[in-house]
Amino acid sequence: MARRKDHTREELKEMSVVSARKIIAAQGLSNLNMRRIAGDIGYTVGTLYNVFEDMDDLMMHINAATLDSLYAALEKDVPQNDKNATRALKRIAKTYIRFAEENFNLWNVLTNYEQMTEEDRPDWYMEKTARLFRMVEQYLTPLCKSSAKAERSAKILWASVHGICVLGLNGRLDIAGAAPVQSLTDTLIENYMKGLK
Repeated sequence: MARRKDHTREELKEMSVVSARKIIAAQGLSNLNMRRIAGDIGYTVGTLYNVFEDMDDLMMHINAATLDSLYAALEKDVPQNDKNATRALKRIAKTYIRFAEENFNLWNVLTNYEQMTEEDRPDWYMEKTARLFRMVEQYLTPLCKSSAKAERSAKILWASVHGICVLGLNGRLDIAGAAPVQSLTDTLIENYMKGLK
């Protein structure tokens, strides 16, 4: 076992989150516990509870890292200041769907883990979510009469794409004989943008 002084608190936090994300990605949330993480990083469970308040605190940091990964994927795949808003929004949706497919267990935890209420989440965490919506808002703002309408439209569009993604990844779209996930999200975005215009 490593000694407590071998790593700073921030290093321990980062090591724990990396370990936890590896476990979730490979085996799902049901196989995650503090004992496994502690063993993986060479510390005791007690040390982890000196770094994180509880499992919810750890999960918030895990989800924050997943939000960072998603944002990085979107930044890489979506050209900055694309003049064609519909095309840019389709790219955002395509990247989101691909990210969810490739990181299913982490994405599933991000979208389904019951943690603290929105009011209780710290500002630094809420900013990670807000910047994802801002990426969508920038393409909607020119078509909306106010920033509030653009913000609301971004949330509606994001939630709609997410819903299609959930149904697709859980195999629920085949039952209804629906088109593939990407085709549905493209149609959704095209129609939504036509409605705004």
